Amino acid sequence: MDTKEVNSASTPLIISDGCCVHFGNIPALESVNFSINKGKKVAVVGPNGGGKSTLFNVLAGLIPLTEGSLTIEGKSPSEVKGKVSYVPQKDLINWNFPLSVKQVVEMGLTTRNSFALFSRNKVNEKIKKALEDVGLLEKINKSIKNLSGGQLQRVLIARALAQDSEILLLDEAFSAVDIGAQEDIMQHGDPAEVLTAEVIEEMYGSHNSLLNNKAHFNNEGSGND
Repeated sequence: MDTKEVNSASTPLIISDGCCVHFGNIPALESVNFSINKGKKVAVVGPNGGGKSTLFNVLAGLIPLTEGSLTIEGKSPSEVKGKVSYVPQKDLINWNFPLSVKQVVEMGLTTRNSFALFSRNKVNEKIKKALEDVGLLEKINKSIKNLSGGQLQRVLIARALAQDSEILLLDEAFSAVDIGAQEDIMQHGDPAEVLTAEVIEEMYGSHNSLLNNKAHFNNEGSGND
């Protein structure tokens, strides 16, 4: 797994120093080192099982480290959860609840105690603005059960945008979103210029050895002769 910096700024925001996560004897992240400055767009690229989602869960304060450190503005992720908005993979969400699009986006605001900070009109404005940004304002009162996979994904993105957090984590957020919507949401950002075929080939080549090392580690830790 590699992180590729896209835009530049001068203020340090996130620092990972030897970040490690293990589930039992299975390593999910091993000695991950990087720093990200304010104002940057960063793409995390790697194969399935490379630890991308685990890293995002660490950044969101949902999974603790087993070794090393990861800080956001000098604090642990669990101490600065209000600064991070996380859009998980759509398949990890239970969409069977009878909720409207507006209610899902509103959930992101209630977790930040926004009702104590803003009037009801202000909250409604934030919800409408977030849905407008992802092209779903006309679906605001629709049930999520009646949305397509791509529309559901955009609802999650709107929920994150409504929080106005300093850090936005997108875990395969565009996997079910059509190309046009992706471009609208990202406003033709720079990742397409950075993630060339050569770069991806170089990164995946390095990850093959990483995954082989993981398999070797797992065999050693299994206790089998």
